[in-house]
Amino acid sequence: TGKEIERGIKDLGFQSDLIQVEKGMSRINVKLKSDEESEINGMGPEICAADVEALFGKLEKLGEGDVLVLSGSGTLMYNGQMYPLREGSCFFINCLIPYYHQSSDSDPWELIWVHFHGATSPEYYRYFSFHSAPAFSPHPFQELRGKLESLLDVNTHSDLSAEIASSRLIVDILSILLQDITGFREEQRSNPGKMDEIRRFLDEHYTERFSLDELSERFFLSKYHLSREFHNAYGITPSRYVIARRITYAKKLLRFSGSSLESIARSCGFYDASYLNKQFKKSEGISASDFRKKWIN
Repeated sequence: TGKEIERGIKDLGFQSDLIQVEKGMSRINVKLKSDEESEINGMGPEICAADVEALFGKLEKLGEGDVLVLSGSGTLMYNGQMYPLREGSCFFINCLIPYYHQSSDSDPWELIWVHFHGATSPEYYRYFSFHSAPAFSPHPFQELRGKLESLLDVNTHSDLSAEIASSRLIVDILSILLQDITGFREEQRSNPGKMDEIRRFLDEHYTERFSLDELSERFFLSKYHLSREFHNAYGITPSRYVIARRITYAKKLLRFSGSSLESIARSCGFYDASYLNKQFKKSEGISASDFRKKWIN
Protein backbone atom coordinates (compact mmCIF):
# COMPACT_ATOMS: atom_id res chain seq x y z
CA THR A 1 0.00 0.00 0.00
CA GLY A 2 0.89 3.65 -0.16
CA LYS A 3 0.90 6.03 2.80
CA GLU A 4 -2.42 7.70 1.87
CA ILE A 5 -4.46 4.56 2.59
CA GLU A 6 -2.68 4.00 5.89
CA ARG A 7 -3.28 7.63 6.88
CA GLY A 8 -6.99 7.32 6.04
CA ILE A 9 -7.33 4.19 8.20
CA LYS A 10 -5.67 5.92 11.16
CA ASP A 11 -7.92 8.98 10.73
CA LEU A 12 -10.91 6.65 11.18
CA GLY A 13 -9.46 5.46 14.49
CA PHE A 14 -8.39 1.98 13.39
CA GLN A 15 -5.06 0.27 13.85
CA SER A 16 -3.32 -1.04 10.75
CA ASP A 17 -0.59 -3.53 10.00
CA LEU A 18 -0.01 -2.90 6.32
CA ILE A 19 2.98 -3.89 4.24
CA GLN A 20 4.90 -0.89 2.97
CA VAL A 21 6.32 -1.83 -0.43
CA GLU A 22 9.32 -0.02 -1.87
CA LYS A 23 7.38 1.41 -4.79
CA GLY A 24 4.03 1.54 -3.04
CA MET A 25 1.32 4.01 -3.97
CA SER A 26 -2.33 4.65 -3.17
CA ARG A 27 -4.25 3.74 -6.29
CA ILE A 28 -7.09 6.06 -7.27
CA ASN A 29 -9.81 5.15 -9.76
CA VAL A 30 -12.04 7.79 -11.33
CA LYS A 31 -15.46 7.14 -12.88
CA LEU A 32 -17.04 9.83 -15.09
CA LYS A 33 -20.80 9.56 -15.49
CA SER A 34 -23.08 11.11 -18.11
CA ASP A 35 -25.22 9.25 -20.65
CA GLU A 36 -22.34 6.80 -20.87
CA GLU A 37 -19.70 5.87 -18.33
CA SER A 38 -15.93 6.07 -18.61
CA GLU A 39 -13.42 4.72 -16.15
CA ILE A 40 -9.87 5.91 -15.55
CA ASN A 41 -7.93 3.35 -13.52
CA GLY A 42 -4.75 4.35 -11.73
CA MET A 43 -1.68 2.12 -11.84
CA GLY A 44 -1.19 -0.25 -8.94
CA PRO A 45 2.11 -0.63 -7.02
CA GLU A 46 4.96 -2.87 -8.14
CA ILE A 47 5.08 -6.03 -6.00
CA CYS A 48 8.39 -7.85 -5.61
CA ALA A 49 9.17 -11.31 -4.19
CA ALA A 50 10.13 -9.84 -0.79
CA ASP A 51 6.70 -8.16 -0.54
CA VAL A 52 4.92 -11.46 -1.22
CA GLU A 53 7.11 -13.21 1.38
CA ALA A 54 6.20 -10.52 3.92
CA LEU A 55 2.50 -11.11 3.23
CA PHE A 56 2.79 -14.86 3.79
CA GLY A 57 4.68 -14.12 7.00
CA LYS A 58 1.67 -12.19 8.30
CA LEU A 59 -0.73 -14.92 7.20
CA GLU A 60 1.23 -17.51 9.18
CA LYS A 61 0.57 -15.52 12.35
CA LEU A 62 -3.19 -15.90 12.00
CA GLY A 63 -4.60 -17.96 14.88
CA GLU A 64 -7.92 -19.28 16.15
CA GLY A 65 -10.50 -16.52 16.25
CA ASP A 66 -8.82 -14.52 13.48
CA VAL A 67 -10.83 -13.91 10.30
CA LEU A 68 -9.28 -13.44 6.87
CA VAL A 69 -11.75 -12.00 4.34
CA LEU A 70 -10.90 -12.86 0.75
CA SER A 71 -12.99 -12.53 -2.45
CA GLY A 72 -16.53 -13.44 -3.34
CA SER A 73 -17.63 -16.61 -5.11
CA GLY A 74 -17.27 -15.62 -8.77
CA THR A 75 -17.38 -12.99 -11.46
CA LEU A 76 -19.05 -12.30 -14.80
CA MET A 77 -17.36 -10.28 -17.54
CA TYR A 78 -19.89 -8.99 -20.05
CA ASN A 79 -19.88 -6.04 -22.44
CA GLY A 80 -16.63 -4.79 -20.94
CA GLN A 81 -18.03 -4.75 -17.38
CA MET A 82 -17.12 -6.98 -14.42
CA TYR A 83 -19.95 -8.15 -12.13
CA PRO A 84 -19.38 -9.94 -8.80
CA LEU A 85 -21.56 -13.03 -8.29
CA ARG A 86 -22.47 -14.78 -5.03
CA GLU A 87 -25.09 -17.21 -3.76
CA GLY A 88 -28.49 -15.98 -4.93
CA SER A 89 -27.07 -14.06 -7.90
CA CYS A 90 -28.38 -14.49 -11.44
CA PHE A 91 -27.35 -13.17 -14.79
CA PHE A 92 -29.37 -12.87 -17.99
CA ILE A 93 -27.25 -12.24 -21.09
CA ASN A 94 -27.25 -12.46 -24.86
CA CYS A 95 -24.77 -15.30 -25.41
CA LEU A 96 -24.02 -14.03 -28.93
CA ILE A 97 -22.13 -11.20 -27.22
CA PRO A 98 -18.71 -12.37 -25.94
CA TYR A 99 -18.76 -13.07 -22.20
CA TYR A 100 -16.70 -14.81 -19.55
CA HIS A 101 -17.52 -16.12 -16.09
CA GLN A 102 -15.31 -17.76 -13.49
CA SER A 103 -15.81 -19.36 -10.11
CA SER A 104 -13.73 -18.31 -7.13
CA ASP A 105 -10.95 -20.79 -6.32
CA SER A 106 -11.56 -20.38 -2.59
CA ASP A 107 -15.35 -20.60 -2.78
CA PRO A 108 -16.30 -22.66 -5.86
CA TRP A 109 -19.85 -22.28 -7.01
CA GLU A 110 -22.64 -24.58 -8.08
CA LEU A 111 -24.78 -23.07 -10.80
CA ILE A 112 -27.72 -23.78 -13.06
CA TRP A 113 -27.73 -22.36 -16.56
CA VAL A 114 -30.29 -22.43 -19.35
CA HIS A 115 -29.70 -21.50 -22.98
CA PHE A 116 -32.83 -20.77 -25.00
CA HIS A 117 -33.87 -19.06 -28.19
CA GLY A 118 -37.19 -18.36 -29.85
CA ALA A 119 -39.18 -15.83 -31.85
CA THR A 120 -39.89 -13.63 -28.80
CA SER A 121 -36.53 -14.15 -27.03
CA PRO A 122 -34.94 -10.92 -28.34
CA GLU A 123 -37.91 -8.87 -27.13
CA TYR A 124 -37.78 -10.41 -23.67
CA TYR A 125 -34.05 -9.74 -23.46
CA ARG A 126 -34.37 -6.20 -24.81
CA TYR A 127 -37.02 -5.37 -22.21
CA PHE A 128 -34.95 -6.91 -19.42
CA SER A 129 -31.71 -5.15 -20.37
CA PHE A 130 -33.68 -1.91 -20.68
CA HIS A 131 -34.63 -2.17 -16.99
CA SER A 132 -31.76 -4.01 -15.33
CA ALA A 133 -28.04 -4.76 -15.30
CA PRO A 134 -27.17 -8.26 -16.59
CA ALA A 135 -26.23 -9.49 -13.08
CA PHE A 136 -28.78 -9.14 -10.27
CA SER A 137 -30.19 -10.79 -7.14
CA PRO A 138 -33.86 -11.69 -7.65
CA HIS A 139 -36.19 -11.41 -4.64
CA PRO A 140 -38.17 -14.62 -5.40
CA PHE A 141 -34.93 -16.64 -5.58
CA GLN A 142 -36.36 -19.95 -4.31
CA GLU A 143 -39.30 -19.75 -6.72
CA LEU A 144 -36.91 -19.07 -9.60
CA ARG A 145 -34.61 -21.88 -8.55
CA GLY A 146 -37.58 -24.28 -8.41
CA LYS A 147 -38.57 -23.40 -11.97
CA LEU A 148 -35.01 -23.87 -13.23
CA GLU A 149 -34.68 -27.26 -11.54
CA SER A 150 -38.03 -28.31 -12.99
CA LEU A 151 -36.79 -27.30 -16.43
CA LEU A 152 -33.73 -29.51 -16.01
CA ASP A 153 -35.88 -32.43 -14.83
CA VAL A 154 -38.25 -32.07 -17.80
CA ASN A 155 -35.34 -32.25 -20.26
CA THR A 156 -33.99 -35.57 -19.05
CA HIS A 157 -35.94 -36.97 -22.01
CA SER A 158 -36.71 -35.49 -25.42
CA ASP A 159 -40.23 -35.64 -26.83
CA LEU A 160 -43.14 -33.33 -27.68
CA SER A 161 -44.43 -33.17 -24.11
CA ALA A 162 -40.97 -32.14 -22.89
CA GLU A 163 -40.84 -29.33 -25.46
CA ILE A 164 -44.28 -28.05 -24.43
CA ALA A 165 -43.40 -28.19 -20.73
CA SER A 166 -40.04 -26.50 -21.39
CA SER A 167 -41.70 -23.64 -23.27
CA ARG A 168 -44.14 -23.07 -20.41
CA LEU A 169 -41.37 -23.13 -17.79
CA ILE A 170 -39.17 -20.73 -19.76
CA VAL A 171 -42.06 -18.27 -20.01
CA ASP A 172 -42.63 -18.68 -16.24
CA ILE A 173 -38.93 -17.98 -15.56
CA LEU A 174 -38.90 -14.88 -17.76
CA SER A 175 -42.14 -13.64 -16.18
CA ILE A 176 -40.65 -14.02 -12.68
CA LEU A 177 -37.57 -12.04 -13.72
CA LEU A 178 -39.48 -9.24 -15.43
CA GLN A 179 -42.05 -8.90 -12.65
CA ASP A 180 -39.24 -8.80 -10.11
CA ILE A 181 -37.23 -6.01 -11.75
CA THR A 182 -40.26 -3.85 -12.60
CA GLY A 183 -41.89 -4.40 -9.20
CA PHE A 184 -38.65 -3.58 -7.42
CA ARG A 185 -38.29 -0.34 -9.38
CA GLU A 186 -41.84 0.67 -8.46
CA GLU A 187 -40.87 0.36 -4.78
CA GLN A 188 -37.67 2.37 -5.23
CA ARG A 189 -39.15 5.43 -6.85
CA SER A 190 -38.94 8.56 -4.73
CA ASN A 191 -41.34 10.53 -6.96
CA PRO A 192 -43.21 8.01 -9.14
CA GLY A 193 -46.00 10.41 -10.14
CA LYS A 194 -43.62 13.01 -11.56
CA MET A 195 -41.47 10.40 -13.32
CA ASP A 196 -44.57 8.79 -14.85
CA GLU A 197 -45.67 12.20 -16.07
CA ILE A 198 -42.27 12.81 -17.68
CA ARG A 199 -42.30 9.38 -19.30
CA ARG A 200 -45.78 9.98 -20.77
CA PHE A 201 -44.55 13.28 -22.18
CA LEU A 202 -41.57 11.55 -23.80
CA ASP A 203 -43.83 8.83 -25.21
CA GLU A 204 -45.99 11.50 -26.86
CA HIS A 205 -43.21 13.83 -28.06
CA TYR A 206 -40.14 11.65 -28.73
CA THR A 207 -40.16 12.54 -32.44
CA GLU A 208 -39.75 16.23 -31.55
CA ARG A 209 -36.43 17.89 -30.78
CA PHE A 210 -35.89 19.22 -27.27
CA SER A 211 -33.00 19.38 -24.83
CA LEU A 212 -32.68 18.14 -21.27
CA ASP A 213 -32.65 21.78 -20.15
CA GLU A 214 -36.01 22.39 -21.84
CA LEU A 215 -37.42 19.22 -20.31
CA SER A 216 -36.28 20.18 -16.81
CA GLU A 217 -37.79 23.66 -17.16
CA ARG A 218 -41.10 22.18 -18.26
CA PHE A 219 -41.34 19.97 -15.17
CA PHE A 220 -39.70 22.42 -12.70
CA LEU A 221 -36.80 20.10 -11.82
CA SER A 222 -33.06 20.53 -12.13
CA LYS A 223 -31.75 18.55 -15.08
CA TYR A 224 -29.42 16.59 -12.80
CA HIS A 225 -32.23 15.60 -10.43
CA LEU A 226 -34.54 14.76 -13.33
CA SER A 227 -31.95 12.59 -15.05
CA ARG A 228 -31.01 10.78 -11.83
CA GLU A 229 -34.59 10.09 -10.72
CA PHE A 230 -35.68 9.00 -14.19
CA HIS A 231 -32.74 6.59 -14.31
CA ASN A 232 -33.62 5.27 -10.84
CA ALA A 233 -37.21 4.71 -11.94
CA TYR A 234 -36.64 3.14 -15.37
CA GLY A 235 -32.98 2.11 -15.51
CA ILE A 236 -32.21 4.49 -18.38
CA THR A 237 -31.58 8.21 -18.81
CA PRO A 238 -34.23 10.39 -20.50
CA SER A 239 -32.02 10.96 -23.56
CA ARG A 240 -31.38 7.22 -24.05
CA TYR A 241 -35.09 6.54 -23.53
CA VAL A 242 -35.99 8.99 -26.31
CA ILE A 243 -33.44 7.40 -28.64
CA ALA A 244 -34.81 3.93 -27.86
CA ARG A 245 -38.35 5.08 -28.74
CA ARG A 246 -37.08 6.67 -31.97
CA ILE A 247 -35.25 3.45 -32.92
CA THR A 248 -38.42 1.40 -32.34
CA TYR A 249 -40.42 3.76 -34.53
CA ALA A 250 -37.68 3.73 -37.18
CA LYS A 251 -37.90 -0.08 -37.31
CA LYS A 252 -41.60 0.14 -38.07
CA LEU A 253 -41.06 2.65 -40.88
CA LEU A 254 -38.12 0.70 -42.31
CA ARG A 255 -40.19 -2.46 -42.49
CA PHE A 256 -43.58 -1.16 -43.56
CA SER A 257 -42.98 2.05 -45.52
CA GLY A 258 -41.20 2.93 -48.73
CA SER A 259 -39.89 6.22 -47.35
CA SER A 260 -36.25 7.14 -47.83
CA LEU A 261 -33.81 6.93 -44.92
CA GLU A 262 -33.60 10.71 -44.85
CA SER A 263 -37.38 11.00 -44.55
CA ILE A 264 -37.55 8.31 -41.88
CA ALA A 265 -34.77 9.99 -39.90
CA ARG A 266 -36.67 13.29 -39.84
CA SER A 267 -39.96 11.55 -38.98
CA CYS A 268 -38.32 9.86 -35.99
CA GLY A 269 -36.62 13.00 -34.69
CA PHE A 270 -33.06 12.32 -35.87
CA TYR A 271 -31.05 15.04 -37.59
CA ASP A 272 -30.38 13.07 -40.77
CA ALA A 273 -29.93 9.57 -42.22
CA SER A 274 -26.30 9.43 -41.11
CA TYR A 275 -27.19 10.03 -37.46
CA LEU A 276 -30.05 7.53 -37.72
CA ASN A 277 -27.63 4.89 -39.02
CA LYS A 278 -25.14 5.67 -36.25
CA GLN A 279 -27.70 5.37 -33.43
CA PHE A 280 -29.39 2.36 -35.05
CA LYS A 281 -26.11 0.44 -35.29
CA LYS A 282 -25.21 1.35 -31.72
CA SER A 283 -28.54 -0.02 -30.52
CA GLU A 284 -29.14 -2.99 -32.83
CA GLY A 285 -25.69 -3.98 -34.06
CA ILE A 286 -26.49 -3.25 -37.71
CA SER A 287 -27.20 -0.06 -39.65
CA ALA A 288 -30.72 1.04 -40.54
CA SER A 289 -29.91 0.40 -44.20
CA ASP A 290 -28.86 -3.19 -43.51
CA PHE A 291 -31.92 -3.72 -41.29
CA ARG A 292 -34.19 -2.72 -44.18
CA LYS A 293 -32.34 -4.98 -46.62
CA LYS A 294 -32.73 -7.87 -44.18
CA TRP A 295 -36.51 -7.50 -44.14
CA ILE A 296 -36.81 -6.91 -47.88
CA ASN A 297 -34.81 -10.04 -48.61
